[in-house]
Amino acid sequence: MTLDHSDLSQKNDVTLTEAELAQIADPQLRQRVAALVERCDRLDDERQSMLQRLEELTLQIHLTQEMCRFKGGFLARISHELRSPLSGLIGTHQLILNDLCEDQDEERDFLSRAHEYSLKMVEMLDIVLKVARAEQGRSPLKVEPVRLYDVFEEVRELSAMQVANRNYHYEVQMPAGDLWVQADYKPLLQVLLHQIMAVVDRMSEGSLRLSSSVEGQNQVYIWLDSPCPLDLWNEPVEQLRSPPPEPKIPVSATDLPHLSAGLSWLVDYTLLDIMGGQLDILQPPPEDDSGWLSRLQYRLQQVPPPPETESE
Repeated sequence: MTLDHSDLSQKNDVTLTEAELAQIADPQLRQRVAALVERCDRLDDERQSMLQRLEELTLQIHLTQEMCRFKGGFLARISHELRSPLSGLIGTHQLILNDLCEDQDEERDFLSRAHEYSLKMVEMLDIVLKVARAEQGRSPLKVEPVRLYDVFEEVRELSAMQVANRNYHYEVQMPAGDLWVQADYKPLLQVLLHQIMAVVDRMSEGSLRLSSSVEGQNQVYIWLDSPCPLDLWNEPVEQLRSPPPEPKIPVSATDLPHLSAGLSWLVDYTLLDIMGGQLDILQPPPEDDSGWLSRLQYRLQQVPPPPETESE
């Protein structure tokens, strides 16, 4: 069923001035015509209100459809991410149950690796559950004024060592000390570190830059520029639809799975959306010899500092 509102868009062209109304000689007819004109004006106001309401409902339907597609992709990625640790558990248990271990030491080694896989799977589930609870309001985020300088400082302290170990150039441009945004401190720190480490894990060379800017109507933008291509965060649909992998035996702790860039982006996108922000993937800035191929953009609302801070 489609709703055709073309008739609603036709403007009321019934106009009658006081002078024209006074020219009607019959008093009863003049009164009836005045009542009809007044009724037409009311109907025109109702039509305008209906048109506005229809536009709002159309927008809500579009947003709901987009959110359903987003949720569907989110669930598909979660199921895909959990396949790896599950297959690792299955593989190690099959070796033990089929008596393929040479001795008890090897059996204990496989059990230890299976335990590592189970802990990793629980870690993944905890991340997803945290986002789901925050979105449903069961564990709401503490959204309040946050000084962006403090967030950047902690991000730099927690990530500089890991980036330096890979011999990558890492630049953090600190924001002004009086710049405050509306957010929850810990989740904001988490979404920044998530993407920085996702980029670092997939870089082979180049540089990384974290910066910020205030633009427009009190909008604060945080930018992460990197040499990673844009499709890093867009895993092929075929990969999500592929059959479960064959049971795999974990070789070491470094072989344990981690959240892919695609799922990590979806988790961070949801957390930022709950905080009233937005996460986008953009083309890099046109700068010579930068080597950047992508830019992650975090948008947050700028807010004034808390009263107790202003008084200090």
